[in-house]
Amino acid sequence: MKSIGAAQVSYNLDHGQFAPSLDELRPSLPSDFGSGEKNGYRFKVKGAKSSFSIEAAPTTFGSTGTRTFYTDETGVVREHEGPEPATAADPDIEKRLGK
Repeated sequence: MKSIGAAQVSYNLDHGQFAPSLDELRPSLPSDFGSGEKNGYRFKVKGAKSSFSIEAAPTTFGSTGTRTFYTDETGVVREHEGPEPATAADPDIEKRLGK
């Protein structure tokens, strides 16, 4: 999530807006991220002029993961226990981890 967020910030600096899709960010991401999946999670990206969001969900809920994640231009990574997509209203993962 943080790598994608950093790629969004760079994209914004170069293009004056955030990337509308993961495909636009692919050249800035690690090569093992080619399919939009990594470590058992599938990533979705949305971007606009002044905002973006990134969602991560297990490719197979219950097998590759039991939580979903969300972040946006604030850089706060949020998590949701269960298969529903995490949102900006979900808890900050770093607070749960005591950071």
